[in-house]
Amino acid sequence: MGKLINLRHLDISNTALREMPVQIAKLKNLHTLSDFVVSKHNDGLNIAELGKLPHLQGKLSISQLQNVNDPVEVDRANIKMKEQIDELALEWDCGSTFLDSQIQSVVLEHLQPSINLKSLTIKGYGGISFPNWLRDFLFSNMVYMKISNCENC
Repeated sequence: MGKLINLRHLDISNTALREMPVQIAKLKNLHTLSDFVVSKHNDGLNIAELGKLPHLQGKLSISQLQNVNDPVEVDRANIKMKEQIDELALEWDCGSTFLDSQIQSVVLEHLQPSINLKSLTIKGYGGISFPNWLRDFLFSNMVYMKISNCENC
């Protein structure tokens, strides 16, 4: 897959991927990536790899966010600067054995999307409050928001 350097669109939705193929980080010209699964292993792709994909646009789903241990990784993903992403889904696995609500709160705070966002889904978030960016009414283009399985908020 890493040799497909000119690949622009990759739809891996409705697959049973538990981790992203490491070669995806080499696809610097990707414009659409339907899903990104955060790895829990050191040799897998962490969320920071999204920062290497500057042209992403359209819809993006980021799952297995409970695997993020360091908020610096989230900053490197540079989600806020991906102004062409208009649909964003952020998902935590509710059944995970280790769900630190404080880490989840910091991770979600650092996942602030561009103000151009039109659709936001948050699923399985275990923090005790929502981030400041969600409460500040920055998203005048927002037309759809879904929050589900957020038991602590």
